[in-house]
Amino acid sequence: MKSKVIKTKITNIINEWDPFYLFPDAPPYEYEPEISRILNVLPKVSNYYELGLVIKKIFEESFAAEFFKEECIEIARKIMSEIYMV
Repeated sequence: MKSKVIKTKITNIINEWDPFYLFPDAPPYEYEPEISRILNVLPKVSNYYELGLVIKKIFEESFAAEFFKEECIEIARKIMSEIYMV
């Protein structure tokens, strides 16, 4: 699958999640740095649990806030399900 399509799918999931309730006031690219980091790490993880831990770390570093591991793992599951249709 082309990376542009994958990025769009990740963007849709992250924007729908909207962990900081920035929408509808924020621009649609608000989480762009985090989405790019997720896209870059996808080839390096083998399952949604690993991806969830990475998502947790990415958002905690970006926003200096704590996230629930389970919530991030669920977002990772959605991303991997959407991308790999598992």
